[in-house]
Amino acid sequence: QPAATGFFLDGVRIPMLYHLLLGPAVVHPDFIDTVDFYPGTPPVQYGRVLGGAVEGRLSRPREDRLHFTAYADLLNAGGFIEQPFESTGTSVSLAGRFSYSALLISLATQVLPEVDEVHAGFWDYQARVEQKVGQGRLRLFALGSSDDVGIASELRRRADGGTVASRFHRIDLRGTHPVAQGEGEVGVTLGWDGLGLTGEQTRSNAAGQLFREKSGEYGLSQVSVAARAGWRRALTSSLDLAVGGDVEHRRSATTLT
Repeated sequence: QPAATGFFLDGVRIPMLYHLLLGPAVVHPDFIDTVDFYPGTPPVQYGRVLGGAVEGRLSRPREDRLHFTAYADLLNAGGFIEQPFESTGTSVSLAGRFSYSALLISLATQVLPEVDEVHAGFWDYQARVEQKVGQGRLRLFALGSSDDVGIASELRRRADGGTVASRFHRIDLRGTHPVAQGEGEVGVTLGWDGLGLTGEQTRSNAAGQLFREKSGEYGLSQVSVAARAGWRRALTSSLDLAVGGDVEHRRSATTLT
């Protein structure tokens, strides 16, 4: 079940890996190294998950020279840039995507009046700063995503409409360092999630003129704080030993109008 599946990005829990309905990933492909999929009961590090787990693992920064990509298609445009600074041992990576599908759909409704006023748009961003500290590394990674999909109430046919909006943001700070012939890691993550549902109805005033009004709103927001610590060591070429623990706190609020 999708609701029982956990989505992770380098151990950080996120609501989804792909944009609502439209499909592109919420993280630029140049940030992703591999994707692990556990269809059944996932390993113990994915605690608090009843079903499967999907985890995207971030690629390591390339430290040889400047790298950048850019693209555009019928739905969206985006780009990625990565710049190492050899003198300080710092690497900075930035990426983002923006959809202009809402503009294309708006133009289609003007050309074809019989088409419902559908709107669908999304955007996302990612930023990473990685710093060498002695034999270890310190990394700050931030990402966010937004989706907005809906149908406006139809004045001509007195049809109702609605909108679904989903957003989330994450900030993750972690440090790794060699410990006891293995690698130790500590990290903390701050998160915010928001989901909003809005309904529209077509009404008429005393003069008989039709207009749209909001018939109801539902909002769900969640703030989370998580901390973790772990250690991993390769004992042989086919055997690893890993220990760790994590703690998570969530505060949720709902509004209904």
